[in-house]
Amino acid sequence: MAIINAQATSGQIGGFGVSDMKKPPIVLDTFNPPDGQLTVDYSYDSGALFEGFKVVYSVNGALPDGLSLSVKTGIISGKPTVANTFAGISITGTNLAGDITTNTADILIIA
Repeated sequence: MAIINAQATSGQIGGFGVSDMKKPPIVLDTFNPPDGQLTVDYSYDSGALFEGFKVVYSVNGALPDGLSLSVKTGIISGKPTVANTFAGISITGTNLAGDITTNTADILIIA
């Protein structure tokens, strides 16, 4: 039977400062995704909008058909399959402490 001995100083969990986990993701820029074109590769790094300790990303609202959000990186990518204005898309960054920051915008896909 193996014995694992892990040590952390006061105020640390797994070697990370507890105070780091409490920092909310900080909005660094506005969420202003570029227009896309039908069936043409699309990529936008919404993850660059947030900084903080271990941020996880989620989306509220409908992304354009054919696009998806990476929960690990915040990158929206894919090939749009429908031309339209997709309004009220919110990207949320959440850190390990559960603090959240949200940005909302529209994405226009042209034919």
